[in-house]
Order: sequence, then C-alpha cells, then structure tokens
Amino acid sequence: MNKFALLTLAIIFVTANTPLKAQQAREAFGKNRFQFRQFNWEYLSGENFDVYYYDSRKGNASETLTFLEGEFDRITDLIGFPPYFKTKVFIYNSLSDLRQSNVGLNRATMQVGGETEFIRPYVEVAYTGTSVSFKEELLLKISELLVNEMMYGGN
Repeated sequence: MNKFALLTLAIIFVTANTPLKAQQAREAFGKNRFQFRQFNWEYLSGENFDVYYYDSRKGNASETLTFLEGEFDRITDLIGFPPYFKTKVFIYNSLSDLRQSNVGLNRATMQVGGETEFIRPYVEVAYTGTSVSFKEELLLKISELLVNEMMYGGN
C-alpha cells in the first residue's frame, strides 16, 4: 500500500508542476456563428464604393450607392484623408442576417508578437427599417473605417 501511495503522490506532484495547455475561447477556426440561410450576393460598383446586396434588393443598393458617392467628398474633406482602395459595403436586410456573418468576427482582438492586422476596407450595415437611421449608421461606419485606415494604414 505504501508503494501505491508514493506512486500516487509522485504523479500528483509531477502533474501539478507541469504547465497545461488548453484551447482558449478566443481562438477562431471554422464557422463560428450559426448560419441559417445561404446568401446569394450581388453587387453594384461605383467610383469609390462596391455595394453588396442580396434578395433582389437592388433598389436599396442603388440608393445606398448614390448616397455614399454623394457624401464621399464631404467625408474625405472633413477627415482630410482619401482611401487607398474602393470600400466594400455589405447591406443586410435585418440585424439577424448581419449576426450570421463571420466577416469581421475577430476584428477587435489584439494581436501579439508584433503581428499587424491590416485594415480591410469593408463595412457591414443592417437595414433596420428607417432610411434616416440607416444613412446615419452608414456615415458612421464609413467615417470610422477611414479614420482607422488613416491611423493604421490600409495597404
């Protein structure tokens, strides 16, 4: 019985001083969100923006593209920075559709070891019902993207 107790204590002592590795919650792999439907994306292209839409919402996408192209000079003059590339704007029909997207899922995570995550010029906006709130959200997201691109580089 003494040998069994000594062996058990030795195993506990060895494993207690050994660092353990486990999967962390912030690791990203595979599909991380439930996706209940397939989106068949189409897009409209302008001089400064590509607007992506689905479910035959070409009217909303066309209105969005016209609005953004009209506001482009005002936004870039206010910020004092023109973007390097065309900005991709993804328009979702509802907030629940936006929450199915894996795009930008780990955008807010901190990088360690000197890794740099380059800013990708895309914006995701859900059409929540009113045109005024949708346009305000669009302007906020585009302005935020331009400021981040100006501060951290875009290429």
